[in-house]
Amino acid sequence: MTQPLTELAALMSHARQQLQQEWIEAALLSTGNRLLELMSRQELSNETSSLLSITIRSFERGQIEDVEQNHELYQLLQEISTSRVSRGFSPTETASFIFVLKDVIQRLLDRHFETNLPQLLQLSRTIQRLVDQMGLITLDIYSKKREEFIRQQSESLLELATPVIKLWDQVILLPLVGVVDTIRAQHIIESLLESIVANEASIAILDVTGVPIIDTQVGRHLIKTITAARMLGAEVILTGISPTNAQTMTELGVNMQNMTTKGSLKSGVKEAFTRLGKHIGNESQ
Repeated sequence: MTQPLTELAALMSHARQQLQQEWIEAALLSTGNRLLELMSRQELSNETSSLLSITIRSFERGQIEDVEQNHELYQLLQEISTSRVSRGFSPTETASFIFVLKDVIQRLLDRHFETNLPQLLQLSRTIQRLVDQMGLITLDIYSKKREEFIRQQSESLLELATPVIKLWDQVILLPLVGVVDTIRAQHIIESLLESIVANEASIAILDVTGVPIIDTQVGRHLIKTITAARMLGAEVILTGISPTNAQTMTELGVNMQNMTTKGSLKSGVKEAFTRLGKHIGNESQ
C-alpha cells in the first residue's frame, strides 16, 4: 500500500492549488454565505492550505490508520474545532467542512485512475477512511470544546450575578438577585468566603431582596453560607426577606433562630455600622 499512497501524495501535491480551490467552493456551497460571515476568506484559505499540506504529508508517511496518533494532523483539527466553537459555527457546519474534502479528493482520483479500477477502489476506501476519521474527531473535539466554552460562560455569569461589594472597612455586601440553585449557592459561598478573607471583613450583609422564592432548599443554602462565614470569624446579617418569604420559611421549618435578620438593606447596613461603633449621619432623613 506504500507505493499507491506515495503516488497519491505526489498527485495531490501536484494538484494542490486546484484541490484547495475546489474545497473552498464546496465548503461555501455547504454552508451558504454563513461561512464568510463568521471568518474571512483569507482565514478559510489558510485553514484549507494547512490541512491539505498535513494530509499530503500523512499519505507520504503512511500515517493514515489512526488520526489521533498523527499528532500534527490531530493538533490542527483541534485548533480548527476550537476556532469554530469561539466563532459560533454549528456542529454540522464544523463537520461538513472536513467531510467535503472527501468528495474533492475523490474527483481527483476518478480523473487520474479511471483506467485502473482496482487502484481507484483501494485509494477511494483509504480516502474515505481517513477523512471520516478526521470529521468524527473534529466533531468530538468540537463537542468537548463547546461544553468547556459554555461552562466558562456560566461561571462568568455566576460571577456577575454574585458581586461582593466592600461597603466599609470590615463590612462587605453580597446582594442576591434571581433563583438560588445548588450550583449558584456553592458559588455564593465561595465568593463570600474569599471576600471575607481578602477584605478582612468581620461583618457580611447578605441581601435577598431580589430572590423571588425562598424555600427549604434556599433556606438551607443560606444557613450553610452563614455557618461557613462564622468559621472565618465574620457575622452575617441577612436582609430583604419579605413577609411572604418569612412566612413560607417558617411553615417549611427552616431554622432561623441563629440568624441576624433585618427587613431591609438599609436597616441591615445600620446594624452593621452600629456593631462597629460607627454612626450614620442624617438618620432622620
